[in-house]
Amino acid sequence: MKHKLITCVLALCLMLNVLPAASAAGGPSLSYTTDGSNAALLSVENLDGRVYGAQLELELDGEYRDVDFVPRDNSAYAPACRTEISGGKTTVYVYLAPDSSAPLGGSGQAALGTLRVDGRLTLPNTATLTLLDRDLRPYDGADHEAVSLRRAGGSSSGGGSSNGSGNSSSAGSDSVRVSGAEHGDVRIRPSRPSRGDTVTITVTPDRGYVLDRLTVVDKDGDRLDLRQVTGKDQDDGTEVYTFTMPRGEVEVRAVFALEEEETPDVPGNIWDPLPFTDVEESAWYWEAVAYAYHKGLMNGTGPQRFSPEAITTRGMIVTILYRLEGSPAASLSRFRDVVEGQYYSSAVAWAAANGVVEGYSDGRFGPDDPITREQMAVILSRYAQYKRYNTGARVSLSTYGDAAQVSPYALEAMQWARAEGLITGTDANLLLPGGNATRVQIAAILMRFCENIAQPQ
Repeated sequence: MKHKLITCVLALCLMLNVLPAASAAGGPSLSYTTDGSNAALLSVENLDGRVYGAQLELELDGEYRDVDFVPRDNSAYAPACRTEISGGKTTVYVYLAPDSSAPLGGSGQAALGTLRVDGRLTLPNTATLTLLDRDLRPYDGADHEAVSLRRAGGSSSGGGSSNGSGNSSSAGSDSVRVSGAEHGDVRIRPSRPSRGDTVTITVTPDRGYVLDRLTVVDKDGDRLDLRQVTGKDQDDGTEVYTFTMPRGEVEVRAVFALEEEETPDVPGNIWDPLPFTDVEESAWYWEAVAYAYHKGLMNGTGPQRFSPEAITTRGMIVTILYRLEGSPAASLSRFRDVVEGQYYSSAVAWAAANGVVEGYSDGRFGPDDPITREQMAVILSRYAQYKRYNTGARVSLSTYGDAAQVSPYALEAMQWARAEGLITGTDANLLLPGGNATRVQIAAILMRFCENIAQPQ
């Protein structure tokens, strides 16, 4: 029986210049507070002030199909979760990524966040804790260490939302109301958050429907910023978003629409309307965005937004090619900065295994680094070679004023990309090899690649 797999990886990255010791005196331990229901607030204690990261592994009795983790740090990256169900037990892997310049547990203790499950939560007496160094790698003496997990003294608070004191309580909490939501399911965690809490919205459309619009407004009717955690990559079309809770009641408005039948041989329907309010039909890049979107190569950055001028990262590019390849099975990545469970993890592992990417000389891949135009050319060239397309075309770059700035490793790839019309110069007769590529530039390059290079299967 295939069990539902929820993936949530949050790596901790705090910028200091020394390597941490294995642990503080007495070793790290874990504690929790709970009201005995389906949630518990987890904290780690006895931390060395120089710890850069950690991951937590819990084995729960029972099979839980719906597990999530809401970080205590309101500036943390949005959570996702990885669970494995086997033999009547559920193993939960929890990570956290606070966006902070202070080390994790600088005072020796850190409230991690609230774990919630779809049923009564009973925590084990021990858990597995891995401490990470500056490069997010387990370091000696702190890799997969068994630690105690005990209930903290004082008032219970695991079932409520975190407040400013670091404890959890329903006092002073506000509600999140869902409106609309016909033909779909909208789940809010926590349902009564406090101001500043990170609220997670999980949206699952009914069969035959898709999420059309999702907005969150405060008590004054002003829209709140939404952060998309996952797109509709799951089989059931589930999407996950988060927002920061303001003061007062919040309304979540979800609109679902009938799913249109997919057209074979995409992009035969690129003239269909786009769902993005920031892509005008008169824009030079409209056709390229429509191509990439209807081809399934690029999604939006949020409800009704494509973010045309946003910079594209290396992880995004590899993920796009991975989708173009049909998302084949992949092993674990060999790069030390690509942790399991990120949206690009399988894509990077596949690309590295097939020679599409090589990474940096220091063993990193740099998934969040903005991709340059010459890096894009190299990756596309290697992907074309992997597909056994003809990559023999070359053109001189000497007519461009910045041709000498092309890196030696990228020269042939840039000559090929220019010969095939994938990359063009600017009005100032420049190649800008080290310049960053925007999302619409990437969409245009992908459209040219698919139309001019890719061979019919």
